[in-house]
Amino acid sequence: MSLVFHYIIGMVPYCLFGVIICAIGRIIYYRRNNKKIEWKRELLILLFVAYCVGLASQTVIPRWDAGIDSGTGKPYFDIYWIMSWLQLILFRLKQSGHSSQAIIMLWVNLMYRACRY
Repeated sequence: MSLVFHYIIGMVPYCLFGVIICAIGRIIYYRRNNKKIEWKRELLILLFVAYCVGLASQTVIPRWDAGIDSGTGKPYFDIYWIMSWLQLILFRLKQSGHSSQAIIMLWVNLMYRACRY
């Protein structure tokens, strides 16, 4: 259960960033078109955007790390592309039509787990 919380905590910053960007875009849209805001609809849109961005953060967006190196005192920014590349195999195979969705999902999950350990 703690692993699930670990992933959810990792999703939160991305969800908040997505909601902020979406909210700014929606406010600009409503102000330019002089429309009345439907609060229930906008709340559902923001929740859906938060869900989609959070899901993407755990599957497609690469893992990154930033900070200050304690030895040299210089800032660093590292991007680890391997996990995002493995998750994109799903889209490449699905477009070529080689296999059913169940086999593709199995392949991606096996590759993900093999590279993780």
